[in-house]
Amino acid sequence: MFHNREMERRALEEIVRSNKMEVFLLYGRRRVGKTALLRNAFDYEKPLFYTGKRIAATEQLKQFSQVVASMFPVAGIRFETWQDALQAIFELSAKEPLIVVLDEFPYMVENATEIVSILQALIDTYEMKSQLKLFLCGSSMSFMEGLLSSDNPLFGRKTGYMKLRPLSFKHLPLFFPDRDYHQLMDLYAILGGIPLYLNLPDRPSSLLENIDKLFISLGAPLKEEPLFILMQELREPAFYQSIIEAVANGCHKTNEIASRVGLNDTRKLQPYLKTLQSLNLVKTETLPVEGNPKRTRNIRYIVQDPLFRFWYYFIFPYFEDVERGEGNRVKSKLDGQFASFVAYEFEEQARIAIKELAQPETIGRYWKANEEIDIYGRKGRAVFVGEVKWTNKRVGMTLLTELKRKCASMGLAPDHTLLVSKNGFEPSLFSLNENLSLLSFDKVEGWKIERDDHAFLDSRERE
Repeated sequence: MFHNREMERRALEEIVRSNKMEVFLLYGRRRVGKTALLRNAFDYEKPLFYTGKRIAATEQLKQFSQVVASMFPVAGIRFETWQDALQAIFELSAKEPLIVVLDEFPYMVENATEIVSILQALIDTYEMKSQLKLFLCGSSMSFMEGLLSSDNPLFGRKTGYMKLRPLSFKHLPLFFPDRDYHQLMDLYAILGGIPLYLNLPDRPSSLLENIDKLFISLGAPLKEEPLFILMQELREPAFYQSIIEAVANGCHKTNEIASRVGLNDTRKLQPYLKTLQSLNLVKTETLPVEGNPKRTRNIRYIVQDPLFRFWYYFIFPYFEDVERGEGNRVKSKLDGQFASFVAYEFEEQARIAIKELAQPETIGRYWKANEEIDIYGRKGRAVFVGEVKWTNKRVGMTLLTELKRKCASMGLAPDHTLLVSKNGFEPSLFSLNENLSLLSFDKVEGWKIERDDHAFLDSRERE
């Protein structure tokens, strides 16, 4: 099923309607839905669509030439070189509008590096007379982003580009209209926003049944998914795997990660972490009070991709069992720790919701020494703090008192306080005489403002 991506689809359709030659780069991590978007956007346009493969250069040219030759009325046309095949496309586009999609473009160039320079020369030659709409698409982030760099032959030739990102949590009801918001949070904590993954769960099955079908049982489609992605994208997948496993299991600082993976020098770790960041698998966290986050040394590393976070925490430690289709130890760990695992994603989504509602200048997690609070930010001159609870109990004075203790310990004097709860709040919090906002996560309605002093969360009231 193809859901959402309306904004992205409209952008691609606008490019097709332009009256000039277009060279557009579309990239994003594997499985994020690039091919589905292109096919859906051009459903009625009948583009020339070729998907690159990891095969010998001569075979690649042969298969590509067959696709190009199919556009011509004369049978038996063959192209002996990439120059001939690509020039035929540009020649035809000078006579009539033509859409060409080169999917998995990095695979095409892998054993035929001259393709990029040939395209450069053809774009320059045909720029003023071509009606070509050329889309270059790929999953190799380093390669595709390299096409945008100043030392690449295609630099300055592109007319646009788009990095396709995973879908956000708010799109999950499109995939699972029969699930309540609490169930959707559980699913998002496991699968994230990758459309392919979101189309895999069996709708009638329970969460644990789906985990078994997707990750554990014989033939489970996601049993080795992170391993496959790392092997496709990276030259040293085993070492990257060790880094992700370390971060997923609580090593958030460079010295902790280095020690876990057996490095004595944290500087040697940096190139690997940057690569994982470019793939959107790992991200950095800095204090929201830092003037220049890029220059601070107070950095923590977090596994950004939910499926990777889930897999390395629950599946990888017992992978030998899982390979045999045995999941008892995985299920035992799920029974004891799944709720606390989902709590992390709930905190992430709470900060996103608050950012959309309150529109603060900064928001993030805050830590100092051994203390940590879930929410810290600034909105105008006001400093606000907050805590988030993914628990079946209502949140009450205990959480607020503990938050005040943490603030005093860290030397914080907030102007406003927020509490976020999965299951609502005790009545005592509604009668307090202080600047307080209460945000609950209703099963049916989703995010719901229960109390909001000075309209801190509701931007419409402030306006």
